[in-house]
Amino acid sequence: MVMDRINGFPNLNKDLLDRFQGAGRADAPDGEHTANVGAPGQERRAAPTDTADISPKAHRLIALRNAIDYGRQALEGLPEVRQDRMAQVRERLHRGFYNSVEVRALVAERLDELTRMMEDL
Repeated sequence: MVMDRINGFPNLNKDLLDRFQGAGRADAPDGEHTANVGAPGQERRAAPTDTADISPKAHRLIALRNAIDYGRQALEGLPEVRQDRMAQVRERLHRGFYNSVEVRALVAERLDELTRMMEDL
């Protein structure tokens, strides 16, 4: 596998790429990580071990993504249209239920909560 781009940017340092290709073999003696690159007998030393930390914001995004996936899976089990619920909505529309001050206040409150959650991400 040849990696000529990293995150969409051209890899400008071919030597750096060659250094990391094949590094980290688990079967290297004495815990050293070497890779055979090029001619037989030519071995390269592995780069120092890298670490990565995941930010709290990233953890929240992962949790949100998992919740969305769970919700989608739950929706797949439901019928496409619930006729009983549609009849209830039609009846409420006819009575003007959704134009009431209480319903508008509830919708505004829930939208405000959603907006605050989005800002925290």
